[in-house]
Amino acid sequence: MRRMLKVVMSMMLISSLVCGCTSSGTDGSNGSTSVPVEYSEVQEYFNVPISVKAYGENSEEATKLAFERVAQLEVVFSNTIQDSEVNYVNSNAFETSVEVSSDFKTVLDTSLYYSNLTDGAFDFTIDDLISLWGIGTDNPKVPTNDEISKYVNLKDYENILVDGSSVRFSSNTVKLNFGAISKGYIADEMKKVLLENGVTSAILNLGGNVSAIGTKPSGKLWSVAITDPNDTSNYVCSLKVDDMSVVTSGDYEKYFVQDGKKYHHILDTSTGYPADNGISSVTIVGDNGIDCDALSTACFVLGEEKALTLIESIEGYDAIIILNDGSIKTTSNVQDYQFSEMA
Repeated sequence: MRRMLKVVMSMMLISSLVCGCTSSGTDGSNGSTSVPVEYSEVQEYFNVPISVKAYGENSEEATKLAFERVAQLEVVFSNTIQDSEVNYVNSNAFETSVEVSSDFKTVLDTSLYYSNLTDGAFDFTIDDLISLWGIGTDNPKVPTNDEISKYVNLKDYENILVDGSSVRFSSNTVKLNFGAISKGYIADEMKKVLLENGVTSAILNLGGNVSAIGTKPSGKLWSVAITDPNDTSNYVCSLKVDDMSVVTSGDYEKYFVQDGKKYHHILDTSTGYPADNGISSVTIVGDNGIDCDALSTACFVLGEEKALTLIESIEGYDAIIILNDGSIKTTSNVQDYQFSEMA
């Protein structure tokens, strides 16, 4: 499942969601300016490539330690690993308290917060519905209305009881899936490991979850370009960040087409179908990957007006929404990131 590729400076992987994380190892001057040590690596976890480009004397060791942290978290959050912690909880927590790890508890608490904040637009308790559609697997399908109706508006996050580090489900329909938030948490944890091991300049990309540490070694900001949902070989806008996370959820990420209709993976639990409200992608920029990850999914489901209202109410976070017609809507403070639309 996992592959590791050591890449040179010019070959950092760019994902299909949030792309164009350009970086430079020098300040562009000639002469005696020292070139910082750079180390780049790509590994695959959660069926997505994860890339790191880090600078500093300890960059290689720090990067390897960061990937070791990812390996630890994969067996906590992956629904496709049979003996993962999330699968164990799903199998045993109905009417029986289960002790969970600190990583699990952190992501669970944050997931509960955003599920309640968004009235279920973000819902991490729909693993059965996700499995029913099978989008992103080898066998996706359009379920029947009768099959879907069992999972509409369950809001099973309300049936999770938390007592310290113990978790219990009060309904046997609760099935957790942290796919819409775990990559953000993992990015935050990777950043933590890199910082603890002396890296002060780095860029990470976890399948569209982009996280920056500091600035480029030159002192310039990191550039992040956002993919055109209607032509993924092009970009529609860009922004510049330092020490920030940039996360995109888009209808072009995982989907299939049946009878001429496109079905993407971002499900609206009020209907049981992929969200269909005129949005092609939502990008959230803010301090923490875990929050950006959850908010990008929630906003995609909420629709333009409610999404912009929500993000405007959250200090330190901004949104870029690309509509189906190609138009771009943003929150009021996006210009702080030198936001620019591309011709």
